Amino acid sequence: SPQAQAFDWILNIDDANACDGFTRLMERYILAVFYYSTEGSEWKNNSGWLTKVDHCTMWHGILCGVDGRVDVINLFENKLSGVIPSELAGLQSLSNIRLFRNMIQGNFPEEIYSLPTLSVLDLEENQIRGELFVPALQNATKLTKFRMSMNNFSGSIPSDIKALTALKNLWCASNSLTGTIPDEVSSLTALTSILIYDNEFSGSIPNDIGNLIDLQNIDLSQNDITGSIPSSFGNLVNIKVIILENMQLTGSIPASIQNFANLEKVLINDNEFVGPIPDLSNSFFLFDLVLARNSFSGSMPIIGPKLEFLDVRENSLEGSIPDEIFSLNSDTLEIAYFSNNTFSGTIPSSYSDCTALRDLWFDGNYLTGTIPDIQQGDLPSITEILFDENKLSGTVPDGICNLIEALPDQFISLHADCYPRLGTDVPNNPCDCCTDCSEGQNDR
Repeated sequence: SPQAQAFDWILNIDDANACDGFTRLMERYILAVFYYSTEGSEWKNNSGWLTKVDHCTMWHGILCGVDGRVDVINLFENKLSGVIPSELAGLQSLSNIRLFRNMIQGNFPEEIYSLPTLSVLDLEENQIRGELFVPALQNATKLTKFRMSMNNFSGSIPSDIKALTALKNLWCASNSLTGTIPDEVSSLTALTSILIYDNEFSGSIPNDIGNLIDLQNIDLSQNDITGSIPSSFGNLVNIKVIILENMQLTGSIPASIQNFANLEKVLINDNEFVGPIPDLSNSFFLFDLVLARNSFSGSMPIIGPKLEFLDVRENSLEGSIPDEIFSLNSDTLEIAYFSNNTFSGTIPSSYSDCTALRDLWFDGNYLTGTIPDIQQGDLPSITEILFDENKLSGTVPDGICNLIEALPDQFISLHADCYPRLGTDVPNNPCDCCTDCSEGQNDR
């Protein structure tokens, strides 16, 4: 067993003895058990381990505090396998365990939650199983970072989670967790991030979620959560990232989101949201906005100046596409998807000024007028432009065809209404360089 192997090492190989102090002897024994339990001979880096040198200074991944006792085990991405032994609970000064991105299996020892100074527990991207939120977890009252995502944990979040008052990171995404998000989560006012996506949670977002005024990052995506976004959500004035993708959320987006000055990313696609897109003109740091496949209506707000990714496909948005979407973000915009709405008016000519633009989809709307031409040197990063299924007129400009000729391996997709409509011989947008042709929108 790992315990027997560690005992043999202490007894017959290591120089440590009782004269060095019982604590030092026990620490080396416990670390040896950990080494054998996690197949230490196969680690990516096991420098110093199970040699006679000081484990505090010479064993890879081990750090000690000012008291000379083990404080940190930091062995992430190090090809650990096997199981974590319960003996680690004997390292009474251990505060920081970072073992993410390994191949550790088995159950996590509950005894470790009773460590008096445990602050950081990061076991993400392993194969650990069993119930995650065991009763013993409430003993870890100094825990600030609980990062257990991408394992095989089960169970639900209990109301007892309210005992973890120091918690800043609640990360348990991509497991097999069930049940609802308890209201008690809203009492953890130290939280800065909640990442619980890709589980089997049901119910609704807690009504008092707005109590978490220090929250910067929330991701509840890919669960069975229903209902609307609570009005208290507007109190999250420090929020930077909102990810609520692929659920069954309904209602409108609280207008108070316009007060989120630090907002950087909003991904709320594939829900059942309705109503207008809130004013985002104060969100100067917003670079990623994905609202696709909802039922948003009304006009497209102005966003900038750092926007990189915009996806409002498959909604019911109307009116013109603001020129400012392109002119304010000419140095940053890479993706712009407007497909399958009811946008009207002309195509903003400023799209050609976007030096980073790769994908531009205008298809499936009611856009009119001619397609704006581009100049030599415009759109140096472009790979795809979709003009089709609109009510545009005139030939696809020579400048765009010249660009396809200049970038044959990069600009690989150009769609327009270059196929004659039924009963006619002339297409809406004659094109000699398009890779795909459609007929265009029927008259309303």
